[in-house]
Amino acid sequence: MVFLKNAIRELRERCAERIAVNAYQNLKLSRLTVVRRSQYRLLGLVGRGQYGRVFLGVHRATGSLFALKELDQDRFPTNQFLRELRFLLTLQHPNIVICWACDYWMNHRYLVTDYCAGGTLRQLMESRASLNLGQVNYSPHHLLTALSLIEGILSGLTHAHDQNIIHCDIKPENILLDVRSQNMVPRIADFGIARLAQDLTQSSKPSGTGMSGSPAYMAPERFYGQHSVSADLYATGVLMYELIMGDRPFSGTPGALMQAHLKNIVWLPESLPESLKVILLRSLAKLPGQRYRNATEMRKAVIDAAEEIRKSTTLQGVISTTIPKTLPILRLKSSTTQSIPRPLKQLLIQQRSKGDSHPIDTILYQVESTKVHFGRVNSLAIDGGDPLKSHQFSDEIHQAWGSSRGCYVATASHLYYCDEEWLRPCLIEAINSDFMSIDPMGRWFVELSSIPKSQTESQTEFQLQLFFPEQRQPHWTRSLTLPVGQKIRKIQAIDSRHFVVISQVDSQDSFLDAPPSLCFQVWNRRGAALGQMSLQILVQRFWPTSRPRHLIVTEQHGSQSLLFISLQPLQVRRVELPFEPKVIAVMAKGYLVIDQLGRGILLTNDGEAIAQVALPENPTAAAVIDDRILLISTWSNGLGNLMEFNIEPLKDLL
Repeated sequence: MVFLKNAIRELRERCAERIAVNAYQNLKLSRLTVVRRSQYRLLGLVGRGQYGRVFLGVHRATGSLFALKELDQDRFPTNQFLRELRFLLTLQHPNIVICWACDYWMNHRYLVTDYCAGGTLRQLMESRASLNLGQVNYSPHHLLTALSLIEGILSGLTHAHDQNIIHCDIKPENILLDVRSQNMVPRIADFGIARLAQDLTQSSKPSGTGMSGSPAYMAPERFYGQHSVSADLYATGVLMYELIMGDRPFSGTPGALMQAHLKNIVWLPESLPESLKVILLRSLAKLPGQRYRNATEMRKAVIDAAEEIRKSTTLQGVISTTIPKTLPILRLKSSTTQSIPRPLKQLLIQQRSKGDSHPIDTILYQVESTKVHFGRVNSLAIDGGDPLKSHQFSDEIHQAWGSSRGCYVATASHLYYCDEEWLRPCLIEAINSDFMSIDPMGRWFVELSSIPKSQTESQTEFQLQLFFPEQRQPHWTRSLTLPVGQKIRKIQAIDSRHFVVISQVDSQDSFLDAPPSLCFQVWNRRGAALGQMSLQILVQRFWPTSRPRHLIVTEQHGSQSLLFISLQPLQVRRVELPFEPKVIAVMAKGYLVIDQLGRGILLTNDGEAIAQVALPENPTAAAVIDDRILLISTWSNGLGNLMEFNIEPLKDLL
């Protein structure tokens, strides 16, 4: 049996080596082609690695997203290129970045691999929006998150080690993150300096004279040119220490790091759970024989420690996420308060310039269930402007949009436009107000509706139409076909030229054999579909955002977190909150997230927590004027108020 396993492994390695050589020969032959179009269209730069840049690309035929790792020929020679390609072709595992192809175009070599929208583990650790990973924090939620990441990394290492491949450079920069519903899946990348098990006896130069790797994560024997499975486990132990403690066990110059890894004792606080102390001390032992025998054994210890923490936490209470105690708490006082007769669904602000010699007019729209109040306001006080006018609608208002030219109001079946002169005739009748959106400047709007009797056993057809406000007939009409079971969630203008159709596949759907996912199909205003992308998440709610080509959503079964999604390039950041958001006020450089109890958190545009803010309870809507004035409407027990706060102290923090 052992002989058969070794024979199969040798055959697999030879096949991978042959494939790698053939791939490189194809790259060489492609240089002789006078005109060659790449199969991939580059969408943007997403990072820089040790050997070149990394781009997000889309396959021209399938629309699938990939990472294209550019390999500089001077810093990444051919033999190293073939080595990494050979390893990547051999490794197929959910916790390892998979290589799908190699490409040569315009004198550049690319490895085509899985694209991970969550970025690197280093980026997550450095972000204040990341559950405080990379900061000292012994809360159960933090520890379980760190252990989940380590367990995934060890699962990938188990597979690599079973193939006799040693990574030799485990560090946060080489761990990419896939965004999934409720969690992040770590995936090991960059096998550029990996070694085969049969290379263990080869000599290598000591650190400082050409040793490859990262000294902060290198096992003591690595400084003497010795490579082993145990060295990868040591590096994983350093990574685990950094996730929990907020810093690496040793720091300094390469020479100082070498001495520390060889001689210094790892410090651990008394308050750290005993099971974690055991894992850290054993994985960071100086001698390889004192560490875990393999990644499987260490992974089991991590799983057992996580289960122990879950059980102890269950006895004490529910696991909860907390905002760092170091965040300042700001208490804002209301400068003006007005009573309101009915609860407000939305507050919209429109600012219109009247010329260089005239101040900017600020118009406030107060949206009730069936009525809209509007009028000019003083930018310093809500009671300092013109008396409010109002208009009553016969149907309930589903949504209203502000624009540079006025306000759009959608009922169940009609779309209206109004400005300070008030009402224009109804723009469109028989619309689907649930699936429509208006561009930020108010120059066009788009609507999606299903076509009656167009559903078959395998697909559903929709009608997509774009309108200009001056025209009652659609400027263009397109058909959109989706598989049955893929449901439309939202249509959203993402800038003045593009919009995105967002659909969702639920895992409980029996029509599609696919994991739960959120699908984005990007269109331009001329009616051309530009491509599509997807994330393995399910969304409960979409929130307003002022940043072009960005979305903010709340996940299903994860209402105490926000996902910040960039569509160009596709990148995702999960922001954990200590509460469920009720209202979000959009600022120029950030967001003020408020819950039912009036607890607020100031976030940057990238989702980093800056400060906590105390505000009134029971908010129903919020808006910001010129990044100086915050308006909040409240409603409780039949009484409501519209309150004004000076938020210039918050503006200075962003």
